[in-house]
Amino acid sequence: MTEQEIKICFKAEEGTDMGTLTLIPIRKTMIPSDCAFISSNDNIILKNIPEAMDDNNKTAIQYKVNPSNESANIILLEETKYKLFFEPNISYENIIFPSLFKNNESNEIKNLIFDQFIHEKGFYGGTLNTGSYVGKSFFDIELDGLKSQSVPFEIRSKKIGYEPHYPAMIADICEAAAGILFNSSLPFFDPFRIEERLNTSLYEDFLFLEYLFRPENLLTSYEHIRRDPHMILARSQETVPISLAQTIGGNDIINMVSDSANLFKTDKTPDNWPDAMNNYLPHKISQTSYYDILDTPENRFVKYFLEIIENLIDKMVIYMEKNDIRGYPADKTGEYQEIIRDYLLDNWLDDVGELEYFPSNSQVLQKREGYRDILRYFTVLESSFYHHLDEIYELIEGYQRRLYELYEYWGYIKLFKILSSLSAKAPDYNNLFDIKSDKKWKLEFKRGVKSKQKFNIDIHGREIRVELLYNRRFQKSKGDYSSYSLGLQPDYTLHIETDNGIQFIHFDAKYRSEIQMRELNAYDFEEEEQQKRVYKLADIYKMHTYKDAIKNTLGAYVLYPGHECKIFEENTSSIVPSVGAFPLTPGLDDQNEEYYIGNFIKKVLEEFRIQQ
Repeated sequence: MTEQEIKICFKAEEGTDMGTLTLIPIRKTMIPSDCAFISSNDNIILKNIPEAMDDNNKTAIQYKVNPSNESANIILLEETKYKLFFEPNISYENIIFPSLFKNNESNEIKNLIFDQFIHEKGFYGGTLNTGSYVGKSFFDIELDGLKSQSVPFEIRSKKIGYEPHYPAMIADICEAAAGILFNSSLPFFDPFRIEERLNTSLYEDFLFLEYLFRPENLLTSYEHIRRDPHMILARSQETVPISLAQTIGGNDIINMVSDSANLFKTDKTPDNWPDAMNNYLPHKISQTSYYDILDTPENRFVKYFLEIIENLIDKMVIYMEKNDIRGYPADKTGEYQEIIRDYLLDNWLDDVGELEYFPSNSQVLQKREGYRDILRYFTVLESSFYHHLDEIYELIEGYQRRLYELYEYWGYIKLFKILSSLSAKAPDYNNLFDIKSDKKWKLEFKRGVKSKQKFNIDIHGREIRVELLYNRRFQKSKGDYSSYSLGLQPDYTLHIETDNGIQFIHFDAKYRSEIQMRELNAYDFEEEEQQKRVYKLADIYKMHTYKDAIKNTLGAYVLYPGHECKIFEENTSSIVPSVGAFPLTPGLDDQNEEYYIGNFIKKVLEEFRIQQ
């Protein structure tokens, strides 16, 4: 274990040296043996601070040399406490630290705790408790109204691999909400009124960008098009000397003999020259050539779509700068701006003209890989983002990555998809939302009794009725949905109708896990893929609470981002009653996790089928 320390020199905008902030983890920390330590510079003094590594989620302070827009140089750790000391270099009467938090009641501030501060002459100190906060924030200070420059820092989750989870969950939720399309009562997207839209739809449009710029979406679709763009064969005619002619067709010969002024007689005719020409050759010949062109209606549509996205992003960046909107959405939008500009600089688009009409009947646009995706993205942009997912927007405002809340929404969508697959039908996400159109097209997840989603699942020739409920509350009562003690509210409940009455299976989304302990050197940092993350025992205890307290419950299971699937059965002869945990990880291309959950549900239903 090693002691760490970082000193940050605060300067005012005009350059005044205001003082130094010292940050020290309350507990000594683990530092990998193969790390490179970062040297101090003029504005920051570092003691035992290693260079940040993506798979290091144990070291309390790290330093990232070239951070992205959404990150920072200083990397801290969630659920960690730090001591803070500020030593001023100028005299003052009043101090505010950090000044960014002044008059701020956002959830970001509530989850990032600065407390136990002591203010004595020449000294100001206390603690920082990062709690469950994950994301970016800032250190700054204000002395008698003089504000320092803001120093960004990132708080990293203790869950290895959390970075791709956040955009993956946002994009999946966005795609589900975007399924509410082709409704004739909805207004249409007008790219010429973007400035007006941004006052009410900034976060809708950001969700669309998160969905659009996922690696498997626009980045892949556009690459397909760029590698193999649609081209059509064009024909042109030009008059050339006969010595330069490459091919002569039947029409060329007819045109040649019809113009006697273009003929001359010679003793040197080409091989196989027709005898009927009497040794006459043309001075020049009209030759037809064929070549591929990129300027097609389909390619014009692709270019038009890219230009719309660039226009939207440019306006979003300007709007966020003008309104001082900072955080994850602002940082990511800047990255997307660079990507779309690079696309529009591609050489092949130089030969593509402006869109004159929408090629609605084009088979290329409807069926060809890459092009059909661009059409789908355009439809989503045009139709779906007049809906307002306010409860999601609240989770992405500011810099905090509220992974825990997002994971609950995301898990609901995944479970709905799994049950849709078991019932052999495509998931219709429209049913998950309430649409309110009184003032604006507002979407909210249905909850409780209203959230009931019905599925008929065939088990060996017999259909079993299953209902999925979100946040259904079980209270002490005499009804089917009751608890014998206190009120309980699992995240997701499966209502299964059997010959013996209603039976329940519950799932809870828990965005947390822990590394499975084994004999390891304290400084042995494994690669992410070698580390096995398992469920927390406290979450299994909670599942016992659901199973034992809620009437007619046969099982309760944790959904978590990890590796181990575990079922604790009451007896080995039956898969239920039981409790357990299933891994369900955002952004994971492997479909095995969803398959295991679906297969477990199917096995439970098969047991009911046998009993019947």
